[in-house]
Amino acid sequence: MSKYMVRELVEMFHEVELDDELNIEKVVNLANENQQLYDSGYEAIGNILLKYKQHYGFEYQVTPRKYGTNTLTLDIIDEME
Repeated sequence: MSKYMVRELVEMFHEVELDDELNIEKVVNLANENQQLYDSGYEAIGNILLKYKQHYGFEYQVTPRKYGTNTLTLDIIDEME
């Protein structure tokens, strides 16, 4: 029997609701810059908004995959031993 590592690339469509004083573009840019610190984009956005809430009291809500997901491709990465 053989084992393979298979990568699935998926688009996820989240809903982000935030205080009118916050700029969604700035939040998403910060999430992109810090993506390596988190397991997902949803987690990155949520943590950035949590910091804004802790420091300034801004309210927010992030609903993961509210608008669905879409598999883009499956790729064979490597054969495992």
